[in-house]
Amino acid sequence: MLSTTAPLIEQSLWWLIPYAVLILFMVYAMMECTVTLLQRPPANRKPVAGTELRRRLLALNKPDHPHPLGVGQDCEGIGKIKPQV
Repeated sequence: MLSTTAPLIEQSLWWLIPYAVLILFMVYAMMECTVTLLQRPPANRKPVAGTELRRRLLALNKPDHPHPLGVGQDCEGIGKIKPQV
């Protein structure tokens, strides 16, 4: 016996909304990825030495910050978390 119900596309088009949102999101993600891959870093940007970078980061450190920075012993840097009182 054959089914007499109408196909899904003839019943309602509400099922298309999640697919349309997903397609728009995927197109946006592909555009962002393409732009990221085509972007070039600025030509005048030069790398900074490790000691200079460490000095700059520690200069931003303030004692009242909830995550103060410190220098680790066998690593490059360490972030400490102060408990909230």
